[in-house]
Amino acid sequence: MKYKNLFLLSCLTVLACGKLFSQNPDILWSKTYGGSNSEEVHSILQTSDGGFIVCGYSQSNDGDVIGNNGDYDAWVLKLNAEGEISWQKTYGGSWSDFITVIKQTEDGYILSGETGSNDGDIVGNHGGGADAWILKIDTSGLVQWSKCFGGSQADVASDIQICPNGDFIFVGFAQSTDGDLTSNFLHGATDTWVVKLDSLGDIIWSQLYGGTGFDQGTAIYKTKDNGYIISSVTTEGNGDVSNSNYHNSSDYWLFKIDSIGMIEWSKCFGGNAQDSPSSVMQTDDGGYIIDGSSQSDDGDVTNHHGSSVYYDYWIVKTDSAGNLIWQKSLGGTVHDICNSITLSADSGLLLIGYTSSSDGDVTYNHSIYPDAWIVKLDNSGTLQWQSVYGGSDIDEATSLIQLNDGSYVFAGGSFSNDYDLSLNQGLFDYWIVKLSAATLVTNVISDTNYLIFPNPSSGIIFFNNRDNLSGIIEVTDALGKIIYFNSYTPSEKRVINLSDYPRGIYFLRIENNNTFSIEKIILE
Repeated sequence: MKYKNLFLLSCLTVLACGKLFSQNPDILWSKTYGGSNSEEVHSILQTSDGGFIVCGYSQSNDGDVIGNNGDYDAWVLKLNAEGEISWQKTYGGSWSDFITVIKQTEDGYILSGETGSNDGDIVGNHGGGADAWILKIDTSGLVQWSKCFGGSQADVASDIQICPNGDFIFVGFAQSTDGDLTSNFLHGATDTWVVKLDSLGDIIWSQLYGGTGFDQGTAIYKTKDNGYIISSVTTEGNGDVSNSNYHNSSDYWLFKIDSIGMIEWSKCFGGNAQDSPSSVMQTDDGGYIIDGSSQSDDGDVTNHHGSSVYYDYWIVKTDSAGNLIWQKSLGGTVHDICNSITLSADSGLLLIGYTSSSDGDVTYNHSIYPDAWIVKLDNSGTLQWQSVYGGSDIDEATSLIQLNDGSYVFAGGSFSNDYDLSLNQGLFDYWIVKLSAATLVTNVISDTNYLIFPNPSSGIIFFNNRDNLSGIIEVTDALGKIIYFNSYTPSEKRVINLSDYPRGIYFLRIENNNTFSIEKIILE
């Protein structure tokens, strides 16, 4: 199937010679994986053989899924460079078992999540609903060890990092005061929980952080000074969160610990509504980037696009001491949820999640349901391009990587079987997409009233009406046959899809206020 990227519209930079535009990545391949029940993917990595490894969880025991142990299992897919399955493995027991993060070690992979089971691949569950679950597998997917951490209440691992000496450190949250948490004091309803493990999964140290409300760690990242930076949700400005400029409701909570878990500093970011971080990383200048989603339009948050019931992508950049340098809201008037952030090859930022909007920063959506949404920023937070992928049902993206050739691969989930998706296995599927590199488009038809690009085109043409007049757009082939006709409104941005027509020369006619212009366009 020949895929077309239908969504492009952002100016990259202005040079003395004119305007350059970034042409968003096209779909090179798009594949779904799963069975007749639901699968949800969370993390993707490129492997040393040029393929990919993907983790999440599955409720199926048919289709691509073999060996379900009961209810939800962790499900790991090893793919080759073209997205074909090399092997698949399920891990878990007779209850629900979830994996959200996978990282590559020297001899295999380490995975983190949570489990309610105490059989099958799960040994030593403490009870109470959920334990944090850390799983070590080799390069063929065989279990090397599997360990549970927690107490008699719900305890979860959200993210894990590999230490230089082969140890591991994970972050999550805990409700328990017994089991592995007997030496810790629980500050509130849930605390952010950090556990240092040796290479065999035995606890080196365990520490709780928080205030009297809900604190839930979302991500951990090793810093250049061998400490760790942690992102967390917090709902109270006291305890370890005190003196951190807490706002209200829930804030991004960013805190730095040293190599043995002692807090070095603590900062909060947000406004008076819900602000929930997803991930954190250190940047080349020693500062930090936190991504997530925000309902606020006050406090630290500016230019929120929708009402307070809807979320925007919200990005925060700090210096090395956690002081705010800049922040950015991105989205439209409906929900825009950011799931992760990564550095791009040019030291910019790549954000991925999903959007239900089709306005503001979002140029298109396939339906009223969410689409996967990728946003590219430069290192100062300026929007360079954004692109939407999906079908007519619910589609989302959770993890994105950029390959050495500049192309991208993202992992997400989908209910759709149209537009950018050709097959649904049943209910929600793993969805993996390979994208081309973003390129510069220099052949742009432009005057003071409108902008048309790219030209030549692969079949998708973007029309930007830049004045307050309405009019009509008409496209004819070389023989004068009309193949496209539509009206446009003031300041409208429109996608003209000619991808079903053969290569050649066509003519685009724009008419408004009793004047018209005809431009030659080339399909190639």
